[in-house]
Amino acid sequence: AVHICLTDAEGPVHLKLQLIDADENREPLFVVENDLEFPDRRANMVMTAHMQGIAFPEPGEYRLQLFGRGEFMIERRVLVTKI
Repeated sequence: AVHICLTDAEGPVHLKLQLIDADENREPLFVVENDLEFPDRRANMVMTAHMQGIAFPEPGEYRLQLFGRGEFMIERRVLVTKI
C-alpha cells in the first residue's frame, strides 16, 4: 500500500500514481487515478492506494511516480531484489 498526504492545493485535483521500471521499457506495472477536492491550501488531503497482485518481471530499479493535474510531482525509487 502507498499512503500519500498532500497539501498546498485548492479545488479539484486529478492524481495519478504509477509504478514503472526505471528504463520505462514496459507499460506501467500499476496505475491508479483519483480525484481529490481541496477545500483550501491549508487542508491536508490523503490518498491511499492498495497495490495488489503486482508481479515484478525481474529484479532491478522501479519508480513510483505521482502526477497531479497532469504534471509530474514526485517519485521514489523501489529496488527489487531476488530472494
